[in-house]
Amino acid sequence: MKAGDIIVSKGLFSWPSLGIRVLTLSRWTHVGILIDENTVLEANVKNAYGEAEPQASGVYFTDVKKFRSSAKRSVVFERNSSLSGAEKAKLLEYGRSLQGVPYNPVRASSSNIIPMLRNLYFSSYYSFFVLPFILYGIFEATKVSADCNGLVQCSSALGSKVGYYFLIATVLAFLTHLGWRLMRRSLYQRGPNNWFRALLRRLGLPDVVMNAYDEIFCSQLVADADGKVGGSIKLKLKRTDEARPKDIYEICSKNKAEWTKVKL
Repeated sequence: MKAGDIIVSKGLFSWPSLGIRVLTLSRWTHVGILIDENTVLEANVKNAYGEAEPQASGVYFTDVKKFRSSAKRSVVFERNSSLSGAEKAKLLEYGRSLQGVPYNPVRASSSNIIPMLRNLYFSSYYSFFVLPFILYGIFEATKVSADCNGLVQCSSALGSKVGYYFLIATVLAFLTHLGWRLMRRSLYQRGPNNWFRALLRRLGLPDVVMNAYDEIFCSQLVADADGKVGGSIKLKLKRTDEARPKDIYEICSKNKAEWTKVKL
């Protein structure tokens, strides 16, 4: 292992680990990035390692052995090209600049909300609106075909009727998809835009929600740190979704040109 490598872990049983696993629907619960062969930069909860003198919640440097001790399973993604001296220094400086920044359990646990809403939205939309529209077109076409004579005439009538309704359903689906993209871009782009923050304030939501975007959690930390040294993880994440440990795992697994997966 070397500077810039990423370590993804499946935590031992604990309430924070179980909560992340359930809320993100994934076995991967934590991720960190190596500063050198012995040190991991991470963002974690208070007393994550159960020590007599508990570590405060937030961003800090951790010994690799300690990081692995809290994991049931760990996987390292090694960079195929080593970082230069300047890149190592930049990564270290970035880690130092974040010391004391609080860990945000709200963002960590809610990172799966937008993907879940997106899947629910589109599955509901296609199931209850687009699909019935197409089926209605087929039904109308069968009534037309019953009154026609000859294969050519029936085929033409059937095709035009189904095509008409399919075109309408396609246009509606496109407009819906476009609307969703515009909406989610407003919701998440390194935190909510001003109008969304103002809306939260008008609703009188508690400070823990209002301040959620000024703090940090493990997946965001790793994606940002990788970007500081020219990595592509942040570019491959959906721009409007919060990063999850499983997103980091999947991106690195698929991008074999940059990463080599090593099981520990």
